[in-house]
Amino acid sequence: MTGIYKIESKCKPELCYIGSSVNILNRWRHHLRDLRVNKHRSNLLQQHYNNYSRSDLLFSILLECEKEDLLNIEQAFLDSTNSFFNICKIAGSTFGTERSEESKQKMKRVVSEETRKKLSESHKGIFPSKETRLKLSKIHKGRIPWNKGIKMKPMKDTQKTNIGNARRGKKYPREDK
Repeated sequence: MTGIYKIESKCKPELCYIGSSVNILNRWRHHLRDLRVNKHRSNLLQQHYNNYSRSDLLFSILLECEKEDLLNIEQAFLDSTNSFFNICKIAGSTFGTERSEESKQKMKRVVSEETRKKLSESHKGIFPSKETRLKLSKIHKGRIPWNKGIKMKPMKDTQKTNIGNARRGKKYPREDK
């Protein structure tokens, strides 16, 4: 279903999010997934979800419309309501766009050879001081390791060979399954 949808708070109905999609139900699933894993683009909606949970959010379809009219109609809804959770109050979409090769190249992180050498030198010889090592030793004395008493499964000969080869830096053939 293509159209405009709304996500609103049940306990605070004045707080809402207006959106549009060519597949509303799929978009709703994406909102829920992003909220669940704490990665939603709208920080305000994410905070509300974290404080009140999913049970406080009400999802509704405002209007079914053609794909070509989505952004115009969404903009009309954004203009007529106080969409508190929306980051941007201007309807826009990256639907069907791709980055050009030029913009991809600009986004690549280029590090000069000189910078690489400086980074390499700065990381050489970094060891904790003797004092720090003694403190860590004191902290860990008397603790029982998390894996104490857990027996390893016996390894196949091919696994032992592969591990040995890997430690020696040799490529090793994968075991056929």
